Amino acid sequence: MLTSQTLRRQKLDTLAALPNNKKKQTLQTMAACQASIEEIKHLYSLLVEQCGLTPDQAYFNEVQAILSEYGIVRANRKNFEPRSQLKNDLWRLEQWVQYADSVLASLPSSPPHKMENLADCIQEHRDLLLDLDCHRNLLVSLNAMQEQLDEESCARLDVVSTRWPDLVERAANWQLALQTALSQNDDFHKTILVQVPV
Repeated sequence: MLTSQTLRRQKLDTLAALPNNKKKQTLQTMAACQASIEEIKHLYSLLVEQCGLTPDQAYFNEVQAILSEYGIVRANRKNFEPRSQLKNDLWRLEQWVQYADSVLASLPSSPPHKMENLADCIQEHRDLLLDLDCHRNLLVSLNAMQEQLDEESCARLDVVSTRWPDLVERAANWQLALQTALSQNDDFHKTILVQVPV
């Protein structure tokens, strides 16, 4: 049992020493540790129940220490996962805001006059507005979970939150310009007249 405990201790030490960014290796080591923990529990149970050993003879204190340490390491790993996901979401949001900003900055001063070009612009802007709405939900979620972020991530989130109203305003202004251009487009009105019988 003591040799078995030594091997389990080594696995637990390996798990605790793994950097948080090695997810696959961490999951494999966690699985090995979990199997070892189950084996320790089983062996302890056999020693006490079937072999008639006292808890002290079955290394009760050592078993409890290993179980406690495993619980702590496991809890730390579980706490890392949501923080890591939040940081990934924040990075993704920053990238999208940068993209949306460049798209809105590259728009012409006025919408095109040709109907097919205008239709393309309207479709592209519709896609941008849908993305804007999805990313708004992500921004709201990140702001709600802000207490789980470190200082640097909170500062980055503040920058995104500060830029957000400007993006929304520019997108709304372009939408209004597209609507105005569409309502004043002769080809659009001709198409409507052809499709709607009088």
